[in-house]
Amino acid sequence: MDVIVDTNIVASDFAMRKNRFANLLDYLRRTDSALVICKVVWDEALAEYTTRLKGDIDRVTAAWEKLNESRFTYGQSLDLPVRAQELQAFENNLKAPAKGVKVIIHGDYSGVDINEVVRRGVHRVRPASDTGEELRDVILWLHAIDYAKQKASAVAFISHDDAFIREEDSSAVGKAKNKRDRRLDEEQEDTEKQYQLHPDLQKDLRDAGVDIKFYRFLSTFNRMSALRSSPATKEWLKALGTPDSIKASVQQQISTLLVQRQGYMEHIKEVSISALDFMEGTVHEVDEKTQFAELRFRAEIGLVVESFSLQGPGFQWPVVQTNFSQPGISKPSLYNEFIYEPLLPGVGVNALAARLYTTTGQAIRQTTLRAQVTVSARIQGERVSGLEIDKFAFESSNDPLLGYPVYTNSIFTEG
Repeated sequence: MDVIVDTNIVASDFAMRKNRFANLLDYLRRTDSALVICKVVWDEALAEYTTRLKGDIDRVTAAWEKLNESRFTYGQSLDLPVRAQELQAFENNLKAPAKGVKVIIHGDYSGVDINEVVRRGVHRVRPASDTGEELRDVILWLHAIDYAKQKASAVAFISHDDAFIREEDSSAVGKAKNKRDRRLDEEQEDTEKQYQLHPDLQKDLRDAGVDIKFYRFLSTFNRMSALRSSPATKEWLKALGTPDSIKASVQQQISTLLVQRQGYMEHIKEVSISALDFMEGTVHEVDEKTQFAELRFRAEIGLVVESFSLQGPGFQWPVVQTNFSQPGISKPSLYNEFIYEPLLPGVGVNALAARLYTTTGQAIRQTTLRAQVTVSARIQGERVSGLEIDKFAFESSNDPLLGYPVYTNSIFTEG
């Protein structure tokens, strides 16, 4: 079964190196199927990669210049990638992501009726939005149907986009501030439910006489397409002989996630794991030589944290470092040495323009919190590789780090 992917799937792992894409590529090789990239996805992916690359280079350059302001010894110069070369390498990888994997760039728009695109926008027919927007989704959907007609067999379609799913599925998780927030919430339920296509789109498939199987997440497709699945046990994990290496890898990745992303009521300075207990998991067979496992652990996380204050004339308010603020405190679009991206735009910028988020330098404390950690790994023979954290969530706690209960304390890595 060929697999059509949306731009958000490609953008989740531009290099296609992480476990989810590795598992997909294994499936395509095993079944002699093709990865299908529609023209609108191709164009968007190139544009998004260009933007992402520029932003990454600019941030690294700024950090390097900041470091040079205070350093006394100098070594090698900063080795930055050449943008044109990276863009060409990205195009080449899209066309041939791995040995033995076929890629089809579906670039012929002749099967897409422009009148139908306009009709859906005017009459708000999915995947057009309720405001008549998201016409790129309309084009992608009609192009996918066109490909399925040409293929004359079942085709998989993978997209995070809300426009493709039933309204009850997108609203079941509550109102979110933006699509990304909602998508992260939905990933929390990914293992428990299958998202259904919107009824308008189901009717499209019946009318066109095609079979398109929709998947909300790449991880869902990988599970559903595995040859066999079986429970992972403590004995199975112990037989791999890797508990210590798993703990070390998980600690390093959790530390990176928490220290770099922050987003809590205090600034996290140091992270350690005092315990990592296996809870449950599933092992999926990709092919004769490869398995991938999804494993859940309960961890005790030791943290060294430092309090934040909002500094300014007559003010000293506790605040959060990144995208959250306490109820009643506006969200200014300000930068400082701890915030590498602006806060979500909000009101009150003028009132708070002279005040910056900063650590107090006084209230440093240690705390221990429990967390749920979902880890994925690929097993080839007896060798474990590609150990990645898919989900991380602190358990409920009254610890000041987690702040108010209205905040989400979860980090998801898909989407």
